[in-house]
Amino acid sequence: MPLNGIAVEPKGESTDVELMFADAGGSGETRMTHVIKDARTMKVQLGLTSEKDSLEFGDSEGRHTVLRFENLEH
Repeated sequence: MPLNGIAVEPKGESTDVELMFADAGGSGETRMTHVIKDARTMKVQLGLTSEKDSLEFGDSEGRHTVLRFENLEH
């Protein structure tokens, strides 16, 4: 599912992160969102090839959301 966007929303003492995903058909419209409430950390991992690239978000309750990226041109 293609990543369509990331929105960061400061809310007083906390920050929410919204991940937006488009459909695989290429319409560009957001089809699904995932909200990370009270996000505390973001870790970017870049590999020697793009096959190992990822983003990891951590929230105030210790939960983690990991986005792994794929090269669709293989």
